[in-house]
Order: sequence, then structure tokens, then C-alpha cells
Amino acid sequence: TAAFAPSHGVQQQQSRQFRSTELKMAGPAQVDLTGKVAFIAGVADSSGYGWAIARSLASAGATIIVGTWPPVLKIFQMGLKKGSFEEDSELPDGSKMVIEKVYPLDAVFDSAEDVPEEIRTNKRYAGLEGHT
Repeated sequence: TAAFAPSHGVQQQQSRQFRSTELKMAGPAQVDLTGKVAFIAGVADSSGYGWAIARSLASAGATIIVGTWPPVLKIFQMGLKKGSFEEDSELPDGSKMVIEKVYPLDAVFDSAEDVPEEIRTNKRYAGLEGHT
């Protein structure tokens, strides 16, 4: 039975393997995006990946513009106007991320002709153009 038992060396190797699975996060990339404009699609609140990406790009100096799904566009814009995202806008250097422009964006459709009538006439899409 000793022939099938793991050797001492194998046990040590396995132990090191499990210790090395500890998650270590790298810091933000050291990139200077000053003077660059970043468009981030899919930002509608401060809890998702889009917001995190926008914050990272802003902290590197980029001007931030975002695309927001039309059904939540007005809610997001009101939140920005009321300051609902102030705390979540803080950048590592203490400054605040500024979202320069918010565009309506529905990435499901390639062109305006592809948008079904029921969506085109939906009240949340009313008055929005160029969202495809």
C-alpha cells in the first residue's frame, strides 16, 4: 500500500499549491489618459462594471462620456443631477469623476430601422434619437 501513498514531496507541493490560490489584486494601471475621451457603454448606476471602468479611466485622466439604456436614462440623469452618486464618484486622488455627457444607447439594434414599432413608440424612448 505504501506504493500508492503520496510521497512527502507531493504533499508539500500540494500544500504550496493551495496557499498560492490567495487572491491578490493588482493596483490600477499607471496610464496617462489626459486629453483622451473614453466612451463607456452600459452605465446606469454606480454599482456595476461600467461605473467601475469609468472611475478607473477617469482616475487615469480621461474625459468620461457614457451610454445608458433608454428605459433607465432619465432615472440615471436625475440621479446625477441630484448628486446621488457623489460618494461613489470619488477618485483615489480625492477628486470627483465627472461624466461629461450621457447618451441614450440601445445596443440591441444596429440601426433605427431595426427598432420595432412597439419600442419606438414606448414612452421611455420618446424624444430619443440615435440610440442604436
